[in-house]
Amino acid sequence: MPRPSPVAVLVALAACAGAPVAGEAPEFVAADTLEEMLDWIDAGKSQARFTHHISDRKGSIFVGDPSEEEEVGACLLHKVGNIVYMDMHMEVLGGLQIDVASCCTRDRKGCMQDVAEPYKILGQVKHLKDPKLKHKTAAHAAGLLVQAAQKRVKADSIKDHHARFFDACGSGDPKACSMKKLGGDSRRDDDDEL
Repeated sequence: MPRPSPVAVLVALAACAGAPVAGEAPEFVAADTLEEMLDWIDAGKSQARFTHHISDRKGSIFVGDPSEEEEVGACLLHKVGNIVYMDMHMEVLGGLQIDVASCCTRDRKGCMQDVAEPYKILGQVKHLKDPKLKHKTAAHAAGLLVQAAQKRVKADSIKDHHARFFDACGSGDPKACSMKKLGGDSRRDDDDEL
């Protein structure tokens, strides 16, 4: 059975929630900064969607029973997966930013320190026209998210499909991170040669 696109999943969720649907994903509005987005979540203006689970019955990307700190790391890696495997930065950027902010509803102070920059970089994607540049910018944010996750969780505690991000972009300059590196040679080349 083919996997539904992120747009199809969000359209279905919006329909279940009673939101008007016209065949496109609902527009998720994210705040300009991570701190503001967390304030929106606290005030109930937006709903926190903290998760490190994959929706297609594969369960958590974490192996074993995570501590709260490890859950935050796994949540951040889950969002890297949303960028690499689902193109959420192209399809539903506001939703992706809300999801990234949701990871910081736990371990707030440390998470805000590590995630404010990648959140801001993701926000820049909406102003870009060139798809390759959008992918490259999202890959940079993903590299920073991987580094933030590494402070909280070890690669051997994460299932392979997300643990690969540690080797791909976890060390070195996050600006050098690319979709090709994140997804492997056979998976992605959207931002090659930028």
